[in-house]
Amino acid sequence: MNTSNTHPAHSIHPKVHTILLALSVAFLAIGFSAAAINVYCYLGLPIGTILFGLYLITKVLDKEMAAYVQDQHQHDSAPVPAVATGNSTFVPRGRTLVACR
Repeated sequence: MNTSNTHPAHSIHPKVHTILLALSVAFLAIGFSAAAINVYCYLGLPIGTILFGLYLITKVLDKEMAAYVQDQHQHDSAPVPAVATGNSTFVPRGRTLVACR
């Protein structure tokens, strides 16, 4: 069982963060440039703002995902409580309770 906090999909996140930040800076620079002789240059500011918002959202979600994974690892390593009712003892197995006599 892999007990490390890194997931194979985590290796792509720094690349996505870097690409989104670079594109947002580039489009914001185009949008703020005074040489907006082309109609497409006016699209730089809104596109740059949207990309920067996506960059911030991915950073927050990445931190939340790391906290969730850490919480799940702590939850998995915790002892499983048994629930005793009457003649049977119920032990959690996944999402269901299994009766043990």
